[in-house]
Amino acid sequence: MFTGTKLAIKPGIPPVTLPASCRLAKADIKKNTPIEKRLSPIAEALRYADVLNEASVDTMAEVGLRLNVSRARVSQMLNLLNLDERIREYLLSIEDPKKHNYFTERKLRKIAVIKDKKEQNLKFRKILEEIDIEI
Repeated sequence: MFTGTKLAIKPGIPPVTLPASCRLAKADIKKNTPIEKRLSPIAEALRYADVLNEASVDTMAEVGLRLNVSRARVSQMLNLLNLDERIREYLLSIEDPKKHNYFTERKLRKIAVIKDKKEQNLKFRKILEEIDIEI
């Protein structure tokens, strides 16, 4: 059934007259659906920092009000800016959507709390090695 220009798939009994090679399975659809890049946590953190640096904003609570998030969330996002500059540049330059979407704010938060930049880089490289095995 077509609705507009998109194909709508309805669950039900597969048509018996169609050979199995012509039928679409959910796995086929999932496999062939393109992966969209989400907004990078670093880009989001930079946006929060820009709002905080505005002259009319004094506190993280005001940033939270402006962006419709809690003060704690603003603090969490701004802590990502404690990552080593090389890590941040790498995260912003990733082109592969699957690899890009792997790095969530929650995963990066564990690295950002480490004060030593060398230790941050070691832990980040370890995560990169794990990704190469998974992907």
